[in-house]
Amino acid sequence: MKTTAIGRALRSRSLVTAVLLNGACVPAAGGPTALDDSEVVLPDSGDAGGPDTTARGLVFAWSSSGSSGGAPFLMSYVTAVFWDSPYEDTFTGLEERTAGDCVLKVFTSETSNVNGLRAGLLTVSGLSGPGSPLDFQPQCGGLYGCEYTFSYMDDDLFGPPSTISASAPGDEVQGFFASAVSPEALVVLVPDLAAATSTVDLGFVVGEALEVSWIPGDGDDISIYFASSLGKAPRAVISCETSDTGSAIIPGELTGMLGSFLMQYLSVSRNRTEESDGVTLTLTSSVSTYLP
Repeated sequence: MKTTAIGRALRSRSLVTAVLLNGACVPAAGGPTALDDSEVVLPDSGDAGGPDTTARGLVFAWSSSGSSGGAPFLMSYVTAVFWDSPYEDTFTGLEERTAGDCVLKVFTSETSNVNGLRAGLLTVSGLSGPGSPLDFQPQCGGLYGCEYTFSYMDDDLFGPPSTISASAPGDEVQGFFASAVSPEALVVLVPDLAAATSTVDLGFVVGEALEVSWIPGDGDDISIYFASSLGKAPRAVISCETSDTGSAIIPGELTGMLGSFLMQYLSVSRNRTEESDGVTLTLTSSVSTYLP
């Protein structure tokens, strides 16, 4: 299982758990569990199993600072989903190209057949946000069955690097315990995501390489996500996975395929990931910008 793909999948949920309103980032209509099926890409869950199989799933804790239309924001959430059946992902109108550490996908829609199951009361400990440890039950009946989601506005989940753990006793899937050390706070140097109000501020030109740099740190990897149209079809998404060395380039041969797409979202994320008992725990410190 490629754990960096899991982090990229859930980080894309920031596009659908928030909307822009008067230059501020606010929870999306329908609450933080409202999902757009064009955004969720989960890893292959392996062979099918019964309700008593070991949990297959992911727990994701994400904190992002940055700007929304030039206004600063800080937003965090913890989310989880567990399953016991084979995963299938279906694209409509997909065009795909890879260059370096980056992949461009242009598509009209993307769907998955994940049916989230209950794992019992989910406990997440070690967070610096209010109310830690978090104890919460799933919300069921949505597009992906049962999902666990807890969101904060204006709070960071991570202080100095410390051990974060997630556990559940089991229900429709077996229980688990997973832990990882939280990442250092990410500081992005170029572009200035806290001040950006347009793609010009990002230094973005169709057909030219886009430079991204940050203060290097302790991440297992860095993921970069550059997306258009905030969920509207057709979509263009460039995603990159690279080492935490301090710099990366989105190649011009990929930006040259963006054409008339209005690019509205850029995030850079530092990830720490551990897998245990069939569950992947990903902790992410991110800097993002939402463009009007």
